[in-house]
Amino acid sequence: MGLRLPPIILFDDGLGRFGPLTDLRASFELRTGALTTAERWIEATALWATRELAPLVRTRHSRPVNELPGDADEFLLVNGRARDHASLELDPLLPGHGVLVEARSGHAIAARLSRRDAAAFLESIEIPAGVARTELSGNRLLGR
Repeated sequence: MGLRLPPIILFDDGLGRFGPLTDLRASFELRTGALTTAERWIEATALWATRELAPLVRTRHSRPVNELPGDADEFLLVNGRARDHASLELDPLLPGHGVLVEARSGHAIAARLSRRDAAAFLESIEIPAGVARTELSGNRLLGR
């Protein structure tokens, strides 16, 4: 029996410096090679963009945008600026709730959170109090 992950939400934290490319696009809509991050994360259930970009993102994607899908109790949130999704180290998140943080910047790379904590995090991009943090060294997020 395989491990079952909670629904995945690909989010744009708005913290990258990609202007003017992100004036009309979320970070996960930028091409990095032949595909965008959103195209690579085909298993993502939903997308979360900044409040200003959400209406535009909705016109380009069939997945829910800026809404927690279904009635799941927890979600796996993945930053749209994550460098290499194929080698993203999710193991520290598998046993329970927590956040992977890039040590250099202090920004969230990925998180496994309860529905309530996920909603709070996505609205503010601030890690809720009491949530375990695991720092990862190296450049894990695209910055510019």
